[in-house]
Amino acid sequence: MERCILKKTLLFVIIQNLLLGGGKLEIGKNCLLGEYGIYNTFANLIIEDDVITADRISFVTNIHQYHDIEIPIKDQPSTSDDIVIGRGTWIGMNATILGGTHIGKNVVIAAHSVVKGDFPDYCVCGGVPAHIIRQYNIKTGKWEKPYNK
Repeated sequence: MERCILKKTLLFVIIQNLLLGGGKLEIGKNCLLGEYGIYNTFANLIIEDDVITADRISFVTNIHQYHDIEIPIKDQPSTSDDIVIGRGTWIGMNATILGGTHIGKNVVIAAHSVVKGDFPDYCVCGGVPAHIIRQYNIKTGKWEKPYNK
């Protein structure tokens, strides 16, 4: 299947829900994916090498529109956007990653977070919505709080 690419030494435990829509699912080498994950690919879902996820992770590439108050939400169109999970990232239990998210390499996503947007390499993110809690400073060699906090 061209739209589902699984590279070597991948360990899947149990996938509860794999929705192969019009996008591509690509999972890199040496990934460990926890039990009961939801993988929705109405847009591309790219999980790079060496990613670890805890149980019950949701990757949701599409969202329902609700702009027209005269039309039930279920009857309105949905939009889809890609998700990219960078190499070496660790995602905690029950996290939800939404379409339009690009996570850099070696990022930690806290349990129960709802993640949307761009997150740079070497940071710790958490919350609803997720935000940067700590980021590794290459110059000082230390994990630091972001400047805007």
